[in-house]
This record gives sequence, structure tokens and C-alpha cells, in this order.
Amino acid sequence: MVGRDGAFGLLMGAAIVFYFLFPAQGAAQDSLSGSCAEVTFPSPLEDLTRCAEEGYAGAQHLLGLRYEIGHDAPQDDAEAFLWYRQAAEQGHSNAQSDLGMQYAKGGVLQNLVYAYMWLGLSAAQGNEGASFNKEMLEQRMTGEQIAEAERLSREWIGTHP
Repeated sequence: MVGRDGAFGLLMGAAIVFYFLFPAQGAAQDSLSGSCAEVTFPSPLEDLTRCAEEGYAGAQHLLGLRYEIGHDAPQDDAEAFLWYRQAAEQGHSNAQSDLGMQYAKGGVLQNLVYAYMWLGLSAAQGNEGASFNKEMLEQRMTGEQIAEAERLSREWIGTHP
């Protein structure tokens, strides 16, 4: 039988496969014109990096994913965290979910409150994977931690119209 931590690892693997099969969900910055609007996971690393540096949330998310799994880039949780965070702050649902999972697994910094917050923000946009992972994470948290995460979510929403 797989333990709770083992199941959590399996969920992380399933989330990564999901991103290979489906395009990233939109965000306000994803409406940039030109080649950045057309970048995908298999795009050259240089194109993703350029578009990410220009502020394109979709490219930031994909670049984070590349660094997380070490695909055509060195595996680097800190770099993944950085790019996920930038896209998540723009409201990119998949990046919010991935940032939440980064906080949950502790690749750079483990913080279940922030994990729950980011997963909740993503789930509120209809991300079913984030919703499922949020429910799984909730089993590892205290009531006080959940209340704090929900407070932080409300604050974030209030400052990001």
C-alpha cells in the first residue's frame, strides 16, 4: 500500500505529465503579440527564456516546468520556483498550482500554508488538479494553518484584481 507521502509523489508525477499533454491556461499577460503568444513546452529554451523575461506568464510557467523536471535545462528547483512565482503572481492558474506543489513538497522551501493558498487560488479558477491536491494537502494541515491560508488567499485576491 502506498503511504500518504508516496501518493503525494505520484500526484506530482501525474501533474507533470498533464502539462506535457495540455497547453497552459491563459492569463492576462498571455495576450502578448508576436512569437511569445505561440511558445509551447517544446519551444527552444532560448525562446522560452526571452518570453519569460519579457513578462509572458505562459512562458514563465513553461520555463519553471523545464527547470523543475530538468528538460533541456538543468534540474533546478530554485529556478523553477522563481519562474512559477512570477507567473502565479500574474494569475496563471497552472503556475499557481505548480507553485503550491513546490511549497508542499519543499523543493526550495516547505510551507503548507502557502501551498494551500496557491492551490486554492488555482482551484478557484477551475483547475481540477489543484483542487484535488488542495484536498489531499488539507489532510496534513491544522485548522489554524488552513484558516491562515484562506486569509492570505483573500488578501492576494484583494490586491490582484
